[in-house]
Amino acid sequence: MITVPGERLDNSSPLNLAMLTLATCQLGLILLARPLVERWLRRARPWRAVVAMNAVVLTVFLCHLSAVVILVGLLNLAHWLPSAGEAGRCGSRLYKPLAWAAGVIVAPAACTTASRHHHARPSTYRHVL
Repeated sequence: MITVPGERLDNSSPLNLAMLTLATCQLGLILLARPLVERWLRRARPWRAVVAMNAVVLTVFLCHLSAVVILVGLLNLAHWLPSAGEAGRCGSRLYKPLAWAAGVIVAPAACTTASRHHHARPSTYRHVL
């Protein structure tokens, strides 16, 4: 379902039967999994984990792109940005892709932690299932 540059056919623009089929299959899988997930979330520990993640998910969503843009700038200044072919290859210069991968995880986590005073307290939510 990924667009390939230079190919004549494109599955996503305009939308076609392949996109409709994919969406239908994904919705069907979600509906099949719903009873299992609801039963699992009736337990206290998984429910608390979901509530805790929901307390920070909007912050992560809003700051992850800014954090990654800052990271790209810093890695570019340090000449540590991996080239297109280097990211998937192990070799003598493995530190560049590893720095990139670690930064993509650490930068949004740091941004989220720095703004933790804006998060809702998970203990204020009640179990509603």
